Amino acid sequence: MGLRCSSASVSHVGHAREVNEDTHLADDAQGLWIVADGVGGHVGGDVASRLAVDTVSQQVAEGADLTDAFLQAHERILERAQTLDLAGMGTTLAAVRQTGRLFELAWVGDSRIYCFEEPRRGDEQGRGLNQSNRHAAQIKLQQLSRDHSFVEDMVERGVLSRDEAATHPQRNLIRQALGMPKSIKVDRLQFKPRVNGLLLVCSDGVTDMLSDAQLAALLDRYLDRHIKALALELKNALLATPADDNFTFILIAYSPGRVNAWLNRCLP
Repeated sequence: MGLRCSSASVSHVGHAREVNEDTHLADDAQGLWIVADGVGGHVGGDVASRLAVDTVSQQVAEGADLTDAFLQAHERILERAQTLDLAGMGTTLAAVRQTGRLFELAWVGDSRIYCFEEPRRGDEQGRGLNQSNRHAAQIKLQQLSRDHSFVEDMVERGVLSRDEAATHPQRNLIRQALGMPKSIKVDRLQFKPRVNGLLLVCSDGVTDMLSDAQLAALLDRYLDRHIKALALELKNALLATPADDNFTFILIAYSPGRVNAWLNRCLP
């Protein structure tokens, strides 16, 4: 028996921007969920994010794996950027694909993928998590992706603490994005759920405004709500902050076994 999933998504321009440069796809039928954040300050960020999402969706539908789909999207953005008014455009990209009882995760940049589920003995080990993220198991929220950012590198080298990185003036400076004029490295991870839970795929407009602890507390407080109601609560929490960037997120409720009362509450 495969995973049963249901998702809800929100994309908002925020309080300070005039254009929403984020693009997302939440396709439960295809088992594909994607968030792209057009690189801030670059003309055509919205074009890049839309092209990335469309390309990955098309490539996956034609049988490509996520790595090849990401690389194809990167090439298409570079080609499109030859247009004078789109020079320098780029985008982050984070994607989740359901394959049987597994989720395949892939990302470039600092859009993130989290898992939220009841902690079990040994959850902080064997999940492919880096050391800096293992503390999150205590609050039931685990960051499965790793930011391709300069502050993340400094955290891993011990130069910055996690708290210092969260407020560092260069926290949004990323090392790579689709459309940057160099080759990219797509990070991937397989995630096999063992208990009922949620995946959260989001742009940095979410994580810049709400800490991991705040996200975990909100998800825990409203976990018994319909998935769309839970998404509305998260949206309202973000709108109660300065929300000085676009924000986009997808919540994916899943059950690895028989559909029980918990997932039935999440399903439409």
